[in-house]
Amino acid sequence: MINLKNCRVIIREQKKNSVLADTVILGHNLLTNIIKVRASAMAYRPKEPVGLLVFLENKIYSYLGTVQGAVIANEMSIALYDEEQKKGRKFERYEIEASGKIEGVRIKNNMITLHKPIPVTIKNMSANGVLFKGISGCLDVGMQLQLYMDVTDSGMRYEYKVVRKQNSNPETEEYGCKMVAKKK
Repeated sequence: MINLKNCRVIIREQKKNSVLADTVILGHNLLTNIIKVRASAMAYRPKEPVGLLVFLENKIYSYLGTVQGAVIANEMSIALYDEEQKKGRKFERYEIEASGKIEGVRIKNNMITLHKPIPVTIKNMSANGVLFKGISGCLDVGMQLQLYMDVTDSGMRYEYKVVRKQNSNPETEEYGCKMVAKKK
C-alpha cells in the first residue's frame, strides 16, 4: 500500500458527477486505508460514496471512498476502496482545470521533441486518459504525443494516443487521449 499523505486529490460525487473538492490529503492511515482532508475544502458532506483521483509523483490513482464519522478540527475522514471501475468505462473522469503542454510528437518510432511546446488546457482526466483543449487541427486521431501536465508540484509527463476530437471550431479543439506510457 502507498502512503498518499500530501498528495493532491480531486473528490467527486458519484451520482451528480460534480466535483466536491480539489485539495491535499492531510494524512493517510495505511492500516485502515483512511485518508484525512480539510472539511472546509469540501463543498458539502455527501452521504453516498465518492470518487477520488489522487496524484502521486508521476502516477494517477482512482479510488472509491466513503466519508466517515464527524468533522474534527476541520478534518474529514474518507475510507478508500479498490480502484474504481464503473459505468462501462475502465476509470471515471474527473473535471479539472490545469495547464499543460505538448512537448513532443511520435513520428514512426521516434518521439520528436518540439522546440516550442504547444500550450493546452486540461479539461478532465481519469487514471488512464485525458481530455485537453488545444489549437484546432494540430493533432489527428491516432497520433501519439508527450504531454506535460501541471497537476502536481513537479508536474506529470505521459505519452498519450489521440482517440477522438470534439468541440471543434476554427481556433480550438478538444482532444480525447488514452495513456500509452508514463515518462520520467
